[in-house]
Amino acid sequence: MAKLQLMRAQFWVGAAMLLADPFAMAHASLAASEPAANAVLVRTPPVLRLRFSEVLEPAFSTVSLRNAQGVLLELGKPALDAADAHVLSATLPKLDKGSYQVRWSAASHDGHRTRGMFSFEIK
Repeated sequence: MAKLQLMRAQFWVGAAMLLADPFAMAHASLAASEPAANAVLVRTPPVLRLRFSEVLEPAFSTVSLRNAQGVLLELGKPALDAADAHVLSATLPKLDKGSYQVRWSAASHDGHRTRGMFSFEIK
């Protein structure tokens, strides 16, 4: 009897997982960025813009910038784009020539957090 109840419970859990909304299980991944990963630029862009695959939770999504020595640089406060909640942006300070690493952490509406990094260069 207990084995039959366990099998029924497993069946219903499996069925619920198959029928679950796939968007409820989605995680935000970086779809595009400005500047792009590995870009070589001649001047500092005014804004760092990150586009994600999912709508972001702004309170739990962050972005930071480090120079080639690993020094954390001050950015403008990261904010969601008013017209598109997939886009997180921050103003950039004037950057000297060199390599820079962008580190991001994004939380989608399901609460799951993803992280990543990419680099770009100012020539």
